[in-house]
Amino acid sequence: PLDEPALRGSMLARCVTSDKFEKFVDVMFSTQENWAGKKNYLEVLSNIAKLGGMTGEKFDLCMADKLLEEEVINSKWHAIKVLEVRSTPTFFINGEKHEGAKNKEYFKAVLDGIIEPAATASDVE
Repeated sequence: PLDEPALRGSMLARCVTSDKFEKFVDVMFSTQENWAGKKNYLEVLSNIAKLGGMTGEKFDLCMADKLLEEEVINSKWHAIKVLEVRSTPTFFINGEKHEGAKNKEYFKAVLDGIIEPAATASDVE
């Protein structure tokens, strides 16, 4: 996370149940312009949490969780110091770093170069 709203968004994503994680993250990214960098980011994140079925009490506990906050911050420093992440997004595929926004054709080419074609009948003789 680059700032306080992003830190709190990351924490919220980690506080949801695993079966709701993807939906929460999708909603947070699709509504990012409504909360990221805004003064009322906690209110908007709280509303997202409530719409996803999280109680206000659970949201407040999540935002006050100092161990979780430290975990998120430590993951940021690991990415910067160890993995040398310098841009968002950054992807790692088989240990190779791919920086910046990439389209599906880019990733298809990368993955096609990694995935071995399935054995054909002529290969199995």
